[in-house]
Amino acid sequence: MTLLTLSLHSLFQKQAMLVRQLEEEVVKSRQHAKETNPEIKAHIEALQIENDHLTREVAILKETIKVRERVIKLIGRSRLIVRLMHC
Repeated sequence: MTLLTLSLHSLFQKQAMLVRQLEEEVVKSRQHAKETNPEIKAHIEALQIENDHLTREVAILKETIKVRERVIKLIGRSRLIVRLMHC
């Protein structure tokens, strides 16, 4: 490895460690907020429920798009076949 590669690798490791530490702090802060403030706890739970609902909705919409794309392709093929039959 070159010196630059080693330096970048070291920098990425440090950044990854910092990100992990920050994530741990966020988890601790959330836990503390949940324990100390019932309003915050209720709000976080409501947001989590909404997030779960939206996640399911997005999955359904993605599947709907896939199905519609398949239908559009089939319609295009059908039209091509009809044109070829008329020639």
